[in-house]
Amino acid sequence: MVSTGIQSAWPLFLASQDLELSEKLRQLGEPLRTGGSVPKVLLLCLVIVGIVVAAYYLGKLQEAFRKPVVRDAPMELYCDLLWRLGLSRNQRRLLRHVAKDLDLRHPTAILISEALFDRTVENWRRHRGGLRGASKQAESAADWDSIRARLFQRG
Repeated sequence: MVSTGIQSAWPLFLASQDLELSEKLRQLGEPLRTGGSVPKVLLLCLVIVGIVVAAYYLGKLQEAFRKPVVRDAPMELYCDLLWRLGLSRNQRRLLRHVAKDLDLRHPTAILISEALFDRTVENWRRHRGGLRGASKQAESAADWDSIRARLFQRG
């Protein structure tokens, strides 16, 4: 019995809500029907345009947060790791030259394997030997030994 009373009251509630909503919409559109003042019509148009623009940008913002950002920047990762490993400025510069001169696709790989590091350095020395102006200091075995020790925790 109680549920029947609620069911019979529900349509009346909905009808009153529809009446209130339709009354509000009628009041909102009244200036357009009666040829209300130009400033009111312009203000209404500006509000509508503002709502559409805000909805568009909110949708774009939400889409931007939903997409994962994938960056393919091996050289940036390499340089960041060189800095985080605590290498000196000269050592970082030297290793950047190795990666750039040999055009390594993934230079960080030489920081993982000592054998790969040694082969890459030798390739670079051969490559660099043909170039003029190669710094003798950069070529010293002591520099490479200190870098190797720092990277692979020896000495």
